[in-house]
Amino acid sequence: MLVEPQGDWGDGHVELVEIPTTSELVDNIVAFWVPDAPLKPGKSLSLNYGLHWSGNDATRPPGGRTVATRRDHGTVAGGYRFVIDFDGKKLDSLPEDTVLRGVVTIASGDDTAELLDQQVVKNPVTGGWRLTFQIRPLKSDPVELRAYLRSDKAALTETWSYAILK
Repeated sequence: MLVEPQGDWGDGHVELVEIPTTSELVDNIVAFWVPDAPLKPGKSLSLNYGLHWSGNDATRPPGGRTVATRRDHGTVAGGYRFVIDFDGKKLDSLPEDTVLRGVVTIASGDDTAELLDQQVVKNPVTGGWRLTFQIRPLKSDPVELRAYLRSDKAALTETWSYAILK
């Protein structure tokens, strides 16, 4: 989803907050506008904006998006395995023998977790592509992960983002 400010909002910034939760069923990501000048008691602030969803709109980049995420404890003690499905017309059109690379980064720092393995395969059921990888946390700190698919020339998908909160 894209939020497009309309009109003059004045000076300020957007705050993005991730609220800790014990369930993936809880809506825990919020964003809000913070004006530089604090509001005075009894005064109001009127803001106009438009909301845009891209869904399966083939005219919107990127060529692929995340459609499913699965997580279990994998094959390594204390670790996690992730299975991420990407889909999109551009991805679907790539032949099965295309070599794609999963770019997986530990955004919270390499000292919080270790990337153990990864593979990218064409999903014969959906026609999209599947990235599978395992990590082992090294600390009890939260682990922030990012991943996307790329060819030898460019990024092909949006960036998937995930946080493991301990």
